[in-house]
Amino acid sequence: MKTWVWRLMMAVLLLLIAAPHRSFAQDKGKIGDFEKEVDDKDRKDDDDDDDDTWDDDDDGGFYAAIAGDGLWLLTRATFHTLFYFPREDSLLYRGSYRNVHFSDYPYAGAGAGLYSLSRGRQVAFNLAFNHFYHGENLRGVGFRGRFSPFPYISLEGQYLRLTEDLERGSDYLELYNAFVNYNRLRTEPVAIWWGLGLKGMRGSVSHTGPAFNLGSEIYFKRPLSFHLAYSVGSLNSTGVSELYLRLNLHVQRFTLFLGYQNVSAGSADLNGLISGIGVYL
Repeated sequence: MKTWVWRLMMAVLLLLIAAPHRSFAQDKGKIGDFEKEVDDKDRKDDDDDDDDTWDDDDDGGFYAAIAGDGLWLLTRATFHTLFYFPREDSLLYRGSYRNVHFSDYPYAGAGAGLYSLSRGRQVAFNLAFNHFYHGENLRGVGFRGRFSPFPYISLEGQYLRLTEDLERGSDYLELYNAFVNYNRLRTEPVAIWWGLGLKGMRGSVSHTGPAFNLGSEIYFKRPLSFHLAYSVGSLNSTGVSELYLRLNLHVQRFTLFLGYQNVSAGSADLNGLISGIGVYL
């Protein structure tokens, strides 16, 4: 393995370790704050009351501003952004979407990335397992899996279990997501996907709600890639978002990675460093 690759990975690890993370035992921890934000019905009722004071004229002005030709152009732009642009197959996929296949694993062939425009297979499956670390008192484990029965569709599952040590015992929280994704951009150097699904949590309270998922992986330099994923959903009428970042080192079918994960609800957030291993099957 090239020396500069290991130096880069070690530099990222040192930067992540040096990031400030407070760690101290307490009666009520970050998990408790997070659950309170999601389960705080009084705050939601106050927000609803404030919404009732809005002037109906504001809505009328908004809809009038995007009516007619403006609304049509916005609709077309949104559709093409989410699904396809005219002549996209000729520009990106050598004349046909049927030319897109999966490599056995990233950087398996002469090209970059998981997708291949030469030859390959139609099905892909990968798993990733990671350790989550915020401090001595807050830590966890997680895994993510993606199954693609076709190059343009993927089914994704995500799970994170957090444990926090308090002055009197401990607290735990499970977070999970499930998405059906459309693989929007399927080129060798860059992959982009978006999807719809469910977001849930289980601890002292349990909630499930609808969610939206957006992600990308950029294969910028063999054998490295950068993975970014963002999801947002509604749990008990509270917006819950998650940011997931990884720097990957690909070693044939395996991936070693370092990164950062943040889950937030209102003013509460659960963030930490992640490290783990993945495999392409």
